[in-house]
Amino acid sequence: NQTQIPKIITDNIYQKKIDKIIITGMGTCYTAGVAVSYYMREMLSLTKHSIIVETTIASEGSGFYLENDMSNTLVIVIAQSGTTIDTNVYVKMAKDRGALSLAIANKREGDITFIVDGTLYIGEGRDIEISVPSTKTYTAQVILGYILSLYLVSKISKTPTVKRKLNEEVKKLIDSPLLINEALSNIEKQNKITNLDNNFLKYKSWLVSFDSSENSVCANEIRIKLSENCYQSIPYLEIDKIIQYGVSNSYITVITNHNLEHIEEKINKLLKSNNYIICISPDSKIIKSKKTEKILNNSNFYNLTFPKAKMYYSFLPTIITGQLLSYQLAILMDKRSI
Repeated sequence: NQTQIPKIITDNIYQKKIDKIIITGMGTCYTAGVAVSYYMREMLSLTKHSIIVETTIASEGSGFYLENDMSNTLVIVIAQSGTTIDTNVYVKMAKDRGALSLAIANKREGDITFIVDGTLYIGEGRDIEISVPSTKTYTAQVILGYILSLYLVSKISKTPTVKRKLNEEVKKLIDSPLLINEALSNIEKQNKITNLDNNFLKYKSWLVSFDSSENSVCANEIRIKLSENCYQSIPYLEIDKIIQYGVSNSYITVITNHNLEHIEEKINKLLKSNNYIICISPDSKIIKSKKTEKILNNSNFYNLTFPKAKMYYSFLPTIITGQLLSYQLAILMDKRSI
């Protein structure tokens, strides 16, 4: 309704007065924004409107994502508590320059909700999760960002082609709880995470790696979760860069939406550099070449699989697997005190 998304926003988008959308936040909220931006950009491309969709960390937004006149801009804030100063200051500065604004928020009546023009809550009447290392909020923020994307498209174009596409996407949204359950069942069935050994503890250097897969958007969020385990901000790099830099003697979490045999040569190079690898990849019948067989039998390699998902939804099983991996590693680390 108009309390959530004021009519002035949809009118300005329809009238092509808004040609830029900036999604912003800090930490997990920012990583959720990146996932939303990929989807929103794709959905808006269905219309004849030329709208640029960008994502920025709020603290950088104040320095690099401000213009004297921002009346052509919609700033979408993703917030957990709504009290983060960096985020709130950036939105205030953008509004002072004429920008319209929306918030996707968790906490009821957090500070940000009194700054923006409209707020979409991820919970119906209560907070989804009250904690900094948010797990459920990440998923809910991305899904609500997808819903918002479809809503904006529906206000711009009503052609049969767009309507048909919107119906298809709504069906995917409706099926997302089934995908979440499938991902959880898959993890429980394999019993792989709870059977993890503590070999990763031999390595003081941790990294997260990704490739060109669509679920690469999860790399930064999984990096945050693993950083919370070791009290260090661990880096995340494209897998070819890690090979190029000659990274060795490290624990690397590899995220891909490709089958293992697709990246077996790269994995093999990392293993030869004495790295310990946990690979999060889709569940599929692996074509076991000699190289793949060798990798799977390597004590420094561990493969966690997730169910395959439709386009733009692989983030769901990937992030659930990554979050539960982080949780299990924390348990193993904690056992050192015994």
